[in-house]
Amino acid sequence: MTDGFDLVIRAPRAISGDGEIAAAVGVREGSVAAVIPLDRAAAARSVLELDASVVLMPGLVDSHVHICEPGNTEWEGFAAATKAAAAGGITTLVDRPLDSVPSTVSVAALEAKREAAAGQCHVDVGFWDGVIPGSLGEVAPPGRWRRRSAFSAISSPPAGSRRKRESRSGDPRGDRTFLTAYA
Repeated sequence: MTDGFDLVIRAPRAISGDGEIAAAVGVREGSVAAVIPLDRAAAARSVLELDASVVLMPGLVDSHVHICEPGNTEWEGFAAATKAAAAGGITTLVDRPLDSVPSTVSVAALEAKREAAAGQCHVDVGFWDGVIPGSLGEVAPPGRWRRRSAFSAISSPPAGSRRKRESRSGDPRGDRTFLTAYA
């Protein structure tokens, strides 16, 4: 359906999977509903006409951010992080599990982050579940919030360990296992 959009953005220069094209983008209920040829009519409550000096591009996704709310909101909370993302053309942030406060390695911590984010996000926000030794039974089951789940696990020798921290490849960061899984 190409009628009845909330907004149509008409762009003589738009970036698509096929490169730069002239297109009209129909938006319905906050989501792109159609990309149609620029010369095709489309009914909408609002129309935004761009000129050739502006390039309409897809939003970017930053899947590696550390939003420190709750806990250290003064460093960067959800409001500041998502406003900055929107200003830079980023439409989705995915909060990393470790180095955030609280570390999201349990269902309770994920709930705390979700509650802290409520009502203050200016872009879409997702959360990684963190897997650390002993937390495997604590991560959110797939579909917990009716979305796909993503898990991130990092394994390295414990601090103060006598185990040599240099990897077989000579990497001075040591032997680490990085695992990312999507369910």
